Amino acid sequence: NFTPAAEAVQRVDAVMSRLGLPTFSQLAWEEGDALGSDVYLTQLSLLAADTVMYAALEAMGVRPDRLAGHSFGELAALVAAGAWSYEEAAKATKGRCEAIEGCGAGGVLLSTSASAEELQALCGEDDGRVFVSHYNAPDQAVVGGDPDAVQRVKAKVESAGHKAVILDVPAAFHTPLMDGVKEPFRHALESIELDPPRVPLLSSVTNRYVADPADIRQNLVVQMTEPVRYTELVNRLVADGESL
Repeated sequence: NFTPAAEAVQRVDAVMSRLGLPTFSQLAWEEGDALGSDVYLTQLSLLAADTVMYAALEAMGVRPDRLAGHSFGELAALVAAGAWSYEEAAKATKGRCEAIEGCGAGGVLLSTSASAEELQALCGEDDGRVFVSHYNAPDQAVVGGDPDAVQRVKAKVESAGHKAVILDVPAAFHTPLMDGVKEPFRHALESIELDPPRVPLLSSVTNRYVADPADIRQNLVVQMTEPVRYTELVNRLVADGESL
């Protein structure tokens, strides 16, 4: 009902139709059953929703001093920063998802109310492939890895009195299990135009501001196997004097 948002939906839908993809309207209101199970459609819908929301904020006079993204959100942050268009971000999303599906990495993610330090210790005790994948908050972190190893960590987390929930995702994102994604995704990004951000962009991979397109591409690739250190990113923004 907000005109700027409705106009942004129309622009997004035009790009989706041109690329032979379901429109945002179809994904959100007509074919939502695929969301959460189909990696590509889920991430594409997130990209579209973020783009529409940002258009609404801009129309209300909100202008960011800094931009950052959480995991896949970095692709949407690059749209907001003017580093690439929605269409280019959609193409990058396709390349990312095809690389994920092509590598057959598998694995699962476990969201917990435990601290990252506790999870690191538990992962170190296990002889399977299990790693801390998301440092989201002081009392909320995620581990990813082989299903059996993750289940063992889950049991230990719960016995320590913490909450632990297996996430409905198809792979152990941000862990070494995703190594096979990197080269195909790197190749896909090479053909997608990318400019320096117009707004300072803080990388969730390096926790440094990044401007060189080559560095941005590298971070997007490395991100696949590196944990999301979101707590550090927020602390950096606060230390830089930004309000949240």
